[in-house]
Amino acid sequence: EIASCLVGSEMCIRDRKRLRTLLVGGVALALVYLAALFVLSWALEGVVERRVNRQLAYTLRANDISVDSVDVSLIRGRVAVRGVKAKRTGLGTATLTMNVIEIDIAPMGWALIAQEPSRLEVVGAHLDLSAAGAVTLQSSEVVRQLSVERFIMRDSRVTLAVTSLFPGLGRAELTIDEARASDVELHNAMSWLYKTETLNAGLHLPGSVELIVAYADKTLSVGGSLMGSKPIVIPFSWPNPDPTKLELSQILSLAKHLIKTCLLYTSPSPR
Repeated sequence: EIASCLVGSEMCIRDRKRLRTLLVGGVALALVYLAALFVLSWALEGVVERRVNRQLAYTLRANDISVDSVDVSLIRGRVAVRGVKAKRTGLGTATLTMNVIEIDIAPMGWALIAQEPSRLEVVGAHLDLSAAGAVTLQSSEVVRQLSVERFIMRDSRVTLAVTSLFPGLGRAELTIDEARASDVELHNAMSWLYKTETLNAGLHLPGSVELIVAYADKTLSVGGSLMGSKPIVIPFSWPNPDPTKLELSQILSLAKHLIKTCLLYTSPSPR
C-alpha cells in the first residue's frame, strides 16, 4: 500500500509539472500573439492612410490631401482616422473635411481574415462644392468598394455653390444631423444614402427656403417654409443606385425620384 501511494504521488507531481508547462507555454504564446498584433497595428496605420488618400484622390480629383492621425488596433478591433482634409483646385473647387472616421473590425486579429468592417461612423464631414466641382466628381468604380453592415453619419454638411467666385450666390446646403444605413456597398461617397433606414436633415435653398427632412420606417416627412403648418408625410422607398454613374448623376436621379414621389402624393386626384 505504501508503494502504491508513492507511485500515485509521483504521477500527480508529474501531471502538475506538465500542466504548469502547458500553462506557461500558453501564456507565452498569447503574449507573443498580442505583441505581433500590436506591431501589425502600427504597420497598418500607413496602409490605411494610403488607402484613404487614394480613394479621395480619385473621387474628388484632389491634389491636396492630408490626414492628422490614424490609429489601428487589431486587438480591440477599431480603426480611427482623424482630421481628414482634401481639396481640389482648378476647374471647379471641391473641399472635403472629416473630423473623425471610426471603423469597427473583428477584434483579436480576426480582421486579418474577415476584413469587412461591421460599423463605419463619420462625424463632422463637410463637403463644399462649386457647380463645376460637382460636375467633375468621378465615380469610384476602379477603387475596391467597401461592404459595411452599419453606416452612421453625424453632424455633417454638403454645400453646393453656383460659382466659387461668389459662394453666397445660389448657395444650397444640406445638413445631416444623423443618418443610419445598413448593408451598404460603398462604391462612392453617396452610395450609403440608398440604404438609409433613418435620416434627420435640413435643406437650405436660395431665397431663404428651408426644408426639414426626416425618414424612418419607409416613411418620409418633409416640412418647412414651403409646406405650410403641417409637414408632408408620404411612404417612400429608396431607388436602386447605378454604380456606373457619376455621383452627380446619382444625386440628380435621386432628386427626380423624390420630387416625383412628393408630387404623386400631394397633387389633388382628378375627379
